Amino acid sequence: MERQGNSPTIPTGKTILAWFWKFQQTGSVRNQFVGSSRTVRTPANIDGVREAVERSPARSTRRQSQALNLSNTTLRRIMHKYLMLYPYNIQIVHQLSPQDRPNRLEFSYNIQIVHQLSPQDRPNRLEFCQQLIVK
Repeated sequence: MERQGNSPTIPTGKTILAWFWKFQQTGSVRNQFVGSSRTVRTPANIDGVREAVERSPARSTRRQSQALNLSNTTLRRIMHKYLMLYPYNIQIVHQLSPQDRPNRLEFSYNIQIVHQLSPQDRPNRLEFCQQLIVK
């Protein structure tokens, strides 16, 4: 392709001849895809990824890809395109019980009380646990 001054690029005779022969052979002048076919994102692999994520949702994508013998990129594409799962979003959460709200409220009141204490009156260490404190 030649460029003459400020005018747009003009195809050379060699380019036009190449387009002609390409059209004669393939019926099109568009470039054909050259490469391997996408055989990794099969329904079996998609189902395998779905089951693996349901089994252990907290496992990193790097570990999941190693366990499934897939590349990390392939695993992420399957999760994004086919399973509609995105990184940094909580995928599976526990069900809240009716007692959770009062427990959270009581915990927040206790933390506020501790925070309002002067530094010398505060405990050296706060211990968090999942057991209910019965008064």
